[in-house]
Amino acid sequence: MANLATLATVKEHAEINVTTWDAPLTTLLARVSAAIRKHVRGRPFESTNYTEYYAGELSDTIQLRHIPVTAITSVHEDSARTTYNASTLIAAADYTYDQESGILSFDYRLPRGNRNVRVVYTAGDASVPEDVALSCVIWTLHIWARAKSHGMSSESGGNVSGSYDLGPIPEEVANLLAEYVVVGSSA
Repeated sequence: MANLATLATVKEHAEINVTTWDAPLTTLLARVSAAIRKHVRGRPFESTNYTEYYAGELSDTIQLRHIPVTAITSVHEDSARTTYNASTLIAAADYTYDQESGILSFDYRLPRGNRNVRVVYTAGDASVPEDVALSCVIWTLHIWARAKSHGMSSESGGNVSGSYDLGPIPEEVANLLAEYVVVGSSA
């Protein structure tokens, strides 16, 4: 997955005008981006297509796993789970969805079954939200400042290794990301 902020933005905020630190900053930016994605429990920031299977369970709602939902491509119900084709397609007029919550609501109860409902949909933002990108920059520079204060120098090549401790998420970053944390999801 792509980084949540650009190297150019990080360097601009840090007032770094040389390429000496590009490699370690890029590594650190990737690690912070991954840590942010884990913190928000998998909420997509880029528009992504998903195909997911659910149990009908005689319910008239399904909670999709990713939000915000931007489009539903198709919904199928096949109790035999043999094929999902035109004959198993649920008409779009028979359901609605809430973009922000990811709840898919049907006009009737779905038949009981194991993985008998297939939903193909798109979720995520058109681009990384500004406050998410800013949180990535802030956390990256927080770690960068700590590394610099511990004697990292250009002579050492500025090695930010895979074992480098990101430390706890800074409070300012956690506050910026609070609205994106998917409650009830596992990280």
